[in-house]
This record gives sequence, structure tokens and C-alpha cells, in this order.
Amino acid sequence: MPGQAPTISSIAITSATGIQNNTLNAEDTVNITVTMSEATTVTGSPRLALNIGGNLVQASYVSGSGGTELVFSYTVQAGQTDANGVSVVADSLSFNGGSLSDAIVNQGGSTPGSASRIESIERIDLTGSGDNTLTLGLKDVLDMAGFNNFNNANGWADGTYDLAAGGANFINPEQRHQMVIDGNAGDAVNSSGWGASVGTVTNNGHTYDVYNQGSYAQLLIDASITQTVI
Repeated sequence: MPGQAPTISSIAITSATGIQNNTLNAEDTVNITVTMSEATTVTGSPRLALNIGGNLVQASYVSGSGGTELVFSYTVQAGQTDANGVSVVADSLSFNGGSLSDAIVNQGGSTPGSASRIESIERIDLTGSGDNTLTLGLKDVLDMAGFNNFNNANGWADGTYDLAAGGANFINPEQRHQMVIDGNAGDAVNSSGWGASVGTVTNNGHTYDVYNQGSYAQLLIDASITQTVI
């Protein structure tokens, strides 16, 4: 629930690389997936304790912020083998100076009476005199963007990304906070918390690159804009 701390639903060792004869050896990597009760934002470098053949080690957080599955990884060091098995130490998830928090602190434009000072911004247009740069983060979209505004029923067309099928959500229209950034050559957008583009859609003669985070936020950026999105 928004505003409430997420909890751990399950922890599982999900993959290993370099393993031979069912045994982990030096330089092999083991990955552990921690499934949370809801989308979780990770800051800093949380750790998870493992027992590898009687050696207590710390797996480091590597990915998953904004979603429900957080991945931790550990590379086996010289002298360590899993001859006695690999296990996750109970109650060993530590923040290590970081934090785990509800990714949807404020639903913004989709929640009447929410606490956002500015909300329900569906579109930002950078087109104008000179070259303009916009810097925004994932939380800006979650806190300020409207909900379910850009879909096939509203004049948008599928490109390599399928809005009709709801993309990753398989809901039509897909249920996300959506913000569109318009602009032209010379304009720039800098944003973090998204990952790689999942495809393109078109509207009114423009092509937009689509960025998703979890099941909650979507950023659509005019392809003619210089994009630094991570």
C-alpha cells in the first residue's frame, strides 16, 4: 500500500553462472531474488547474507528497484566452495546505509485529494526558441503525471511497443502514470530510474520512445529529442 513499508514475500536462489558438476567454485556467481509485497525503491547498497560451504558472505544488491523482485549477487572467492550447500541466512537482509521503501509514496494525479503540490501533468512541450533541457526523475512522474491518458483509444498507435495490449501489464489501456515529453532536435531530456526503452509508439505524426518502470510509470519521449535516460 502507498505510504506503508513493503515486506518480504519470499527469498530464493534463482540462478548461478560458471557452475560445474553442480558445484560453485572461485569466480562463479550466484544470484538471489527477494520478492517484495509491493513495488520497492532501493537506495544505496543493501546486502543479503549467504552461507556458502560454511563461509558467511554478503551478496550485494544489483537490480530491481521500482519493481517487486530485487536481485542480489555474490561472486565466489578463492578457497570457497559450496561443498556443504548454499543457503540464505535467515533475517539477514541489511540496509548497509541504504534503504528499501514503497515505490509509490504518492499516487499523484490518479488519487483525488493527494498531497502533490503539482499534479496531473500529462505533457511537457520543450519546443520553442533555442535548445531546451528537461531533467526529471521517476518520482516526478509518479507524483505529478496523470493516469491512463495515452492509449490507442485516444489517437495513439502501436509501433514496436503494443499499447493496445497494455504492454507489460496486458491491460487495455495499460494502467500507468503516463507523461509525454514533446520537443525537437536540440532539446534534451535527462532522467533516471527507467532503464532501456521498451519500444516506440506514434501520435500526430511523431514517434515516441517508451520507457516503463515497474507497473506504475511510463515516460514517452519524442524521438527527435536527445535522451539521456537510465
